[in-house]
Amino acid sequence: MQLSPLTPASRCLSAAAQVEQLAALQPGWSLREVDGVPRLCKDYPTANFMMAMSLATRLAALAESVNHHPVLTVAWGRLGVQWWTHVLHGLHENDFRMAAACDGVVAEFMQNNRAATAG
Repeated sequence: MQLSPLTPASRCLSAAAQVEQLAALQPGWSLREVDGVPRLCKDYPTANFMMAMSLATRLAALAESVNHHPVLTVAWGRLGVQWWTHVLHGLHENDFRMAAACDGVVAEFMQNNRAATAG
């Protein structure tokens, strides 16, 4: 996966561009302002705490591979994910790319988990 390099000329997306990119994501993502900073947020339901923790580890590996890191909140029955570009104090196109990538990792994880528990 490739992200756009951030440069001194990099800027946050406009509110209209954020809404447009949000509409292109899988359902469940929302825009929330936290501490004055817009964030892209989603909660993924899981069967239990260990599944949430395992899923968090998968998303952490994805984030580390591109050096762009979310806030991950692990709780029983869910994993919360929040994306924003810290250095810009807002949302950049990279955050939406990472959100889409998260959905792919989660879909694969859930499919594999169903197969493992079904057998």
